[in-house]
Amino acid sequence: MQDKFSAPGSVTAVRKFFTAITFREKLAAGLFVFFGPVFLITYLLRPTDEAPIAGLLWTLVWLLAHGIAVLIASALVFFTPKRSGSDRRDLIGRFLPLAALLVTFLGASMIVQQIWLNKMRAFATRNDHQLTGTAPKSVIYFEGMPDGGTAIIRSPNQNPTEFTPERSLELVNGNLTSCDRLDDRDWVCTFG
Repeated sequence: MQDKFSAPGSVTAVRKFFTAITFREKLAAGLFVFFGPVFLITYLLRPTDEAPIAGLLWTLVWLLAHGIAVLIASALVFFTPKRSGSDRRDLIGRFLPLAALLVTFLGASMIVQQIWLNKMRAFATRNDHQLTGTAPKSVIYFEGMPDGGTAIIRSPNQNPTEFTPERSLELVNGNLTSCDRLDDRDWVCTFG
């Protein structure tokens, strides 16, 4: 029977679990959560109409945080860990924080890319009336200062980067630098 001053069984189990895992395992779990779900939540909560300087600042803060985490995780590879009782666990523990960073970086990059592609598809759908007619047609998604930006170009049969400079200038007021296929009719292109 448990007295009223002792911790409940679930709290004791959690406490035992956290004392059983090593510092590097705790760090890897923390890095995974911070650069995985926390990063994605902050990315999704960013306002769509934010100022360019705010977007740049957000990006720089996350790059700085990621850089610091990589330095710490890299340094831990070279320091001998506190013995856990298992050589295999100690060896894996050396690389676990770096592996957690790599997994979250790749996973978050793929998710952010998919979110961006979905935004582009939604933008193309909303502006379908401007893209109808004889191809190629374009609609500007973003245009930076002083030049450059992103556009949706409807060109079902040809990659827009193969257009003549005159055609590119006519479509986006600049030179097309790269294009990625959005669907069977549309392309997402950057221009400068």
